[in-house]
Amino acid sequence: MENPLFKKLYTNQELQHKIEDYIEKYKQVRTENDYRSAASVCYDLGRLYEILKDKEKSRFYYQKVVDEWNAHPDKVTDHLCVSALRALNKPKKALEVVFLHPQKWMLVVLALLYEERGRKKEAQLIYAGLSYYSYQLSEVRYSFWRPHYLQEASDIWTRIESPDYALKYNQKAVAAWEEIKDNIQRSLALIEEAWLYEEVGYIYEKAGEFETAMDFYQKAQSKYQKAYTKEPTAVGAHQIDGDWNRYFKFFIYQIPDFGFIHFRCEHPGDNDYRRIKYRILNLEEQMNV
Repeated sequence: MENPLFKKLYTNQELQHKIEDYIEKYKQVRTENDYRSAASVCYDLGRLYEILKDKEKSRFYYQKVVDEWNAHPDKVTDHLCVSALRALNKPKKALEVVFLHPQKWMLVVLALLYEERGRKKEAQLIYAGLSYYSYQLSEVRYSFWRPHYLQEASDIWTRIESPDYALKYNQKAVAAWEEIKDNIQRSLALIEEAWLYEEVGYIYEKAGEFETAMDFYQKAQSKYQKAYTKEPTAVGAHQIDGDWNRYFKFFIYQIPDFGFIHFRCEHPGDNDYRRIKYRILNLEEQMNV
């Protein structure tokens, strides 16, 4: 894992401390025969060791995820197994797992796996359909969601290596936000404002409007801190019954290194703080070029 931003995001001491905690957690959940949690902990350990550039240990823990899935397929999710196989650079085996129950998967996962196997044309065909679907969602969803789905379409065109279309839909996303920003027509809790500002910051970042993007990221960072301090109960409610799954779907594909800053076994607040800090650091790098 080569990402210079991680030197600012993590210290080796912090990573080692996390590893120690996770190893103890693994022992606990394994004793309780909680195989799903055990596999999740192993996946996070694999990520942590990969950040530390310890390939042997990272592969050891990714393989343990696959072993847990093979031993307890009814307890460990297919999604976790596929994530581990991708980390092990085994897209062919990952595809085999996907095809066991194809109805359970989003098409974007299939496209990613085709990309990793070098089957570029098949991946691009899927992406083309997904980009059109995102555009259609931007038309049928009420105005609050239009900027988000238009930006999703832009990101998919980027994956298809069509910069002109990516720019076109990014500009549509910016215009859609400008149109609704003063009349959102819904009451937002602090955590919802944080998710929204983070998403809008990303839209402006992709438009090259870095100062505006930074302003939104910093607002999001402040909203996260206030939400977890002042409205912890509301945060939990909105994560379970609110729009978190929708924002998560956007965020996960916006950040190439998402799996190294979002850990399955950590408190949601830790993941939110770390993700927005990463976005700010990444934007600062772009602004200093």
